Formats: sequence, structure tokens, C-alpha cells
Amino acid sequence: MPISLLPPGESHDAATEILMKTGEPGEAIEYQNRFEAVVRRLAQNFEPGDRLYNSLSTAVAARTARWGVVV
Repeated sequence: MPISLLPPGESHDAATEILMKTGEPGEAIEYQNRFEAVVRRLAQNFEPGDRLYNSLSTAVAARTARWGVVV
């Protein structure tokens, strides 16, 4: 089961969603990049292969793919 993201990650992800839906992909990419940075920074606290590391890495890939945002 994926872990819940920290509030900063969730707020950046929500901003990406809103901006994509309102037709502002440039700003959406900025917030997606911030989301990715927050989650990747958190993942650095775990060893590659650790369940939490894998869950965080999956969250970045899944949420980036959901919007088709290339970061």
C-alpha cells in the first residue's frame, strides 16, 4: 500500500492538478517539479530497495504520468 505523502508534496500535487485543468501547463510543470523535489528529498532518507523508498519513487512516477507532465 502506498504511503500518504507529506502535506507539502500533496499541496504541490494538488496545484499541478488545478493548473492542468485550468489550462496552465507551464505553471503546472513548476509545481510538479516542486512535488518531485519534495518526494525525492524524503526518499533519500531510505536505502534503495527499501519499501518506503520504492513507494516514494512510485508516487513520483505515477503522479507525473497521470498528468503527462515531463519533468
